[in-house]
Amino acid sequence: VTLSLGVAATCDMDEADRACMAHSLELVGDKKAVTWTSPDQRRTYRLTPVRGFEEGSVKCREFDFRVTTDGGGKKTNRVKACPAGDGTWRLLG
Repeated sequence: VTLSLGVAATCDMDEADRACMAHSLELVGDKKAVTWTSPDQRRTYRLTPVRGFEEGSVKCREFDFRVTTDGGGKKTNRVKACPAGDGTWRLLG
């Protein structure tokens, strides 16, 4: 299972990171945070699902996604994504 992200995000996330993100979207309850570190130990990710919603007839998720770099920089975004039906998730907006 993977998450289809924009070009900037995929440059920093490897396949294992995208798989962690997608699994978290599928399995983790609202307001339950999941944190993992990239295989190269340069970034820590924290994904916190906020709520589920429907886009058409598809069950989607809204979540907070924080990236912390090994230099101490942090960035958090509120993101919406829906399953694409092929094991990937697509970002909305």
